[in-house]
Order: sequence, then structure tokens, then C-alpha cells
Amino acid sequence: ISYGITINAALDAADKLAEQGIRAAVLQIRKLKPLDFTEILASANQTKRLIVVEETNQPGAICEAIAEKLAEVRWDGVLRAVNLGDCYTPHGSVSELQKQAGIDPDGIVNAAMEVWNIES
Repeated sequence: ISYGITINAALDAADKLAEQGIRAAVLQIRKLKPLDFTEILASANQTKRLIVVEETNQPGAICEAIAEKLAEVRWDGVLRAVNLGDCYTPHGSVSELQKQAGIDPDGIVNAAMEVWNIES
């Protein structure tokens, strides 16, 4: 699940996973407020695993809103956030910072492999 510019990294990661024989669906959130939970829940129920990729700090991230909604429906699955975390964001180029935070195709692939317990 992603939105904004990080959708490109999510799509690239899905392509890299496909090269390894792993099928990954990418769901693009088109609007953040109000969050349309219908598609998210359908995807969550289908795979029992979700990775939310976003270029933001963890506090207040969309992943938190998704986690809250999933808890409300007692969803039983694995949710992984790929974002900047809860820390000070250092200075650097966008691509350097994305790579450092794992918000690049390789970082997303690594997160997917961890969520699926697959050794790379």
C-alpha cells in the first residue's frame, strides 16, 4: 500500500519480487482523508500481509490509521510500516534518504521478504 511519490518505489519493488517468482499486489491510496478502508481491508483479508510504504515519519503516518482500522475489525495478519520511523530526519539527497530509510525498491523488497519469512 502506498501513495504519492512512493508508489513508484512500491511498483519497482513489486517488479523485483516478480523476478524472484513472488507476486506482490500494489494498492495505491488515492486520497488520505477520508481514508477508504474498503479496498485496504479486501487486500488485507486476501493476503494476511500488508506493507505500507510512505515517505513520512511514523507518528501520524497513514500506517497508524490503517493499523487502527485493522484492529477495530480484529484483523489477524502482519502489518509492516516502511517509512522514516520515529526519529530526526537527517539532511541529504532524496534518493540517499530514501535508501537509508528503506523507502526504495530494495528496502521494500527486503521488508516483503521479512514479512513473508523468505530468505533472500
